[in-house]
Amino acid sequence: MNEVNENVTVNGARTRYEEFAAKNNETKAEKFIRLGEYRMNKAIDTIGRLEHLANRSAYEYTAEQVEAMFGALEKR
Repeated sequence: MNEVNENVTVNGARTRYEEFAAKNNETKAEKFIRLGEYRMNKAIDTIGRLEHLANRSAYEYTAEQVEAMFGALEKR
């Protein structure tokens, strides 16, 4: 008989079932923290990539272009 234990972890990782159950049973506060951490880290990484554009030897831009980019970020 082949029995499947849905709660088995592989290399310490949760199974899909465990992740689904955990997300289903979490409070609104826990969900806020989980999604907030993920989305903030993603936003910080993405904004950090803008830093590469400051390399004057690789890119050419005007102060107005930079102001427009920052203006769009601030507006959003």
